[in-house]
Amino acid sequence: MHTPPTSARSLLAAAFVAALVPTLETRAELLGQWRFNETGSLAHDDSGKHNHLVIRRDRTNPFDGHTPDGTGVSGRPGDRAFDPYAWKHYKNGNATSPDRVHADYASLASFTIVAWVRINAVPKQGETLFLLNADNNIKITFYTRDESGWGTLEIASKKFGSQERWLGEDDIGAWVNLAVTYDSTLRSKAVKFYRADAKTPIRAPFSETGNGQATGPVKNIALGGPLPVTLMLGNVADANRTWKGLIDEVRFYNTALGPDELEALRRRSVAVD
Repeated sequence: MHTPPTSARSLLAAAFVAALVPTLETRAELLGQWRFNETGSLAHDDSGKHNHLVIRRDRTNPFDGHTPDGTGVSGRPGDRAFDPYAWKHYKNGNATSPDRVHADYASLASFTIVAWVRINAVPKQGETLFLLNADNNIKITFYTRDESGWGTLEIASKKFGSQERWLGEDDIGAWVNLAVTYDSTLRSKAVKFYRADAKTPIRAPFSETGNGQATGPVKNIALGGPLPVTLMLGNVADANRTWKGLIDEVRFYNTALGPDELEALRRRSVAVD
């Protein structure tokens, strides 16, 4: 069988990604996209929903938590990331929406959260990557007390564990692509955990668990009420569960993406040639 030369294979791969991305963007709506490529104390939302985040060194004081130029997941000029510990290694850093989030967050029958992380240590003791609403309506965290690296998706206080090591000692210092999806219409395997890296593609779920019909759509009941509905990256509301490492290319969709769509996003983030 004839094998195309490297350049031809690269063109075919690029064509594959280009063909998938429009399909993804047609089927799924971006609720938020934070790439951290700017400087200053704001992290801009590129989704069009204007859910910009304020980077703070604690619960009140803004600071520039962006990493230097060229240190994001792609390594290209202009690519940066978010470091919650960037201010004198102060341990309470976070990126938080200053106002109520967009109305599209009010009720979600399904969703996908994608992020790239580069850890300094195996996350544990409740280190939190993603938090929507003070009531923990959607939360990605690591509850273990040891270095087992099990991840947890929490939906309205119902916890779904990755059942296997999602991040481990071998990942320290390297960029890892994490994704989790939820579909409330499924009777089983409603929650799917994915992981990949710059060289390892996403082919299938890393772990599957949960009964979506038992949990149902995620409802932010406080969206129109007195409590603020906020989004926070890299910490919790008390700013005491700080993510130890870098965060980049965070995306939040209103549907459960499949492996091919997640792989297209992975390839676009690392600029596969």
